[in-house]
Amino acid sequence: MQHVTKFLAVTFIAMLVWLSVEGATRSQHALSINVRFISPTGQNLVINPDTQSVNLTIRCATSQLARVKELSAEPLEIEVTESDPMPLVLANKITSHPRVSRLGVTIDRLDPETVPLTVETIEAISMKIELQTPADLELTAPPTFDQEQISVTLPSGHAAQAAEFKLIAKLDATALTGVVPGVPQQREVDVSLPPAMAQWNNVNFGPRKVQVTFTVKKKEDELLLPVVPVYLYIQPQANREYDIKIEADQLVINDVKLRGPSDAIERIRSKLFKVEAALRLEPADLEQLVKSKLPELKLPPGVALESAAPSIKMTITRRDTTAPN
Repeated sequence: MQHVTKFLAVTFIAMLVWLSVEGATRSQHALSINVRFISPTGQNLVINPDTQSVNLTIRCATSQLARVKELSAEPLEIEVTESDPMPLVLANKITSHPRVSRLGVTIDRLDPETVPLTVETIEAISMKIELQTPADLELTAPPTFDQEQISVTLPSGHAAQAAEFKLIAKLDATALTGVVPGVPQQREVDVSLPPAMAQWNNVNFGPRKVQVTFTVKKKEDELLLPVVPVYLYIQPQANREYDIKIEADQLVINDVKLRGPSDAIERIRSKLFKVEAALRLEPADLEQLVKSKLPELKLPPGVALESAAPSIKMTITRRDTTAPN
């Protein structure tokens, strides 16, 4: 029994000595880790680049090697602020990191030793919206949006430049389906960044859709009528009292140029609406024996003359109402 006890004691002591020697034996090991640069809590920073691969030469005991290799399992997060000197020195940042410091290892070499970073604060601004329409579409007035400005977040270095731009709301062919010219319309449209800003990194905005109210101007057309007839309008009693003579070349108006909504012009062109010049002689005109008067052109709503109609010349004489029939 004494021999067994003595054997166990010697074996135990030998194991303690072996473990002590093994722990004291430190050697170098190569390790590659990924570092992720992050903002401190409560700060919103843009860090570029935000990750970096780092090759380490670590001195540690053989018994620590398994734990050391765990460092490469997931990125090492390192906080960076705008006040950190650049390029960023990695040695102190990595050595003081809790995942590294608790191992009690020595870092003999890093590659790279420094990393050039750009660190910017994310700033919030408000941007106006501009409606883009097809080239052949004309609106009667500027469109209105359910919200005139949208919040945009971007790196502070771009904030001043962004003031030169507007967000784009595009009114495409799909949104124009069923639109009635001259009648106010409301559509939901997508909002996007202007092309220049779309090239910037870390730019966000919202909402991405807005309601826009707009009125499409009725399309106009023009038409040249070679001949427009002139019609005389007087009271029946006046016709018995006055003799009115209009020269043959005054009974029509030549080359009448009209402009107006396309649908109205088409009605005239297809002869669904007859244009005429009404020469209305009022009692005062007859009493004064006027020698000319402007006719009134009968036109569809919205259609107008491109130039003034000429006066119609005439000769008015009083009839002798006392002569026997």
